Amino acid sequence: IDVGFTACGRMSLAKTSFLALFLHTLTRRSLCFSPNFFTTGCHLSASSIQASRTCSATLTMSSSKERDHWEGMWARGLKPGDAFDATKSSESFLDILSSWRETAQARKCRMLVPGCGRGYDVVEAAKLNFDALGLDISETAVSAAQAYRDSQGTLSGKAEFSTTDFFLLQESGSFDLIFDYTFLCAIDPSTRSAWAETMQRLLKPGGELVTLIFPLGDHTSGPPYAMSTDLVKGLLEPRGFVCEFMEPVPPAKSHPGRGGKEVLARWRAPARK
Repeated sequence: IDVGFTACGRMSLAKTSFLALFLHTLTRRSLCFSPNFFTTGCHLSASSIQASRTCSATLTMSSSKERDHWEGMWARGLKPGDAFDATKSSESFLDILSSWRETAQARKCRMLVPGCGRGYDVVEAAKLNFDALGLDISETAVSAAQAYRDSQGTLSGKAEFSTTDFFLLQESGSFDLIFDYTFLCAIDPSTRSAWAETMQRLLKPGGELVTLIFPLGDHTSGPPYAMSTDLVKGLLEPRGFVCEFMEPVPPAKSHPGRGGKEVLARWRAPARK
């Protein structure tokens, strides 16, 4: 399984990647999500479980308890505007998409949104001719995202949704753009290094990672875990990401209740040797 762990001597990338992920997930602690936060989009797909039956419980990045919790929340009838559902994309993200308009019209570009929820960001990207993929932990959330997509009429690009584990997604070097908003803050802190590694693996060389860093703070409990610009820099810069833009989000462009708690950053992925 190629999950992008590379500092492994002479062992093959596939074997060492599998071993690194196995050891990482074997030792990670369990998560305990609060009921009023955000979807994350991390569970092992059925095909991956079948392929790795002897250690499937270890390979998944989220526990069955977590999956059951979020699936239960969606299955009880989470409506637009309830809990973490913001009913639309962030204005800051729409500005980012606008900057991609000419490129996305000139050639087919791919975008990834881990923890996509109802899929607002995925659909907005597809309207601009991206082929976009959203990942979410809940099957009901994925169904809701598909229903939202279908309500939006004809799209220039594709808007697809999957429950595939972000950390195990087998599409290395496939994405021109990845958008993270309320995903990094929702995953267990022990998986943050793997988050950065996976972002680098999935992006094309020189591709763009957009992080809408939220919530800014210094609290120790979570999720949502407290975020900071230094934390995100510390994860991405050692892997060769270059920050090309980082500014606080104007409160008028934040969703209600999030004003003053967000920073938008644009990162350029390193070119692979």
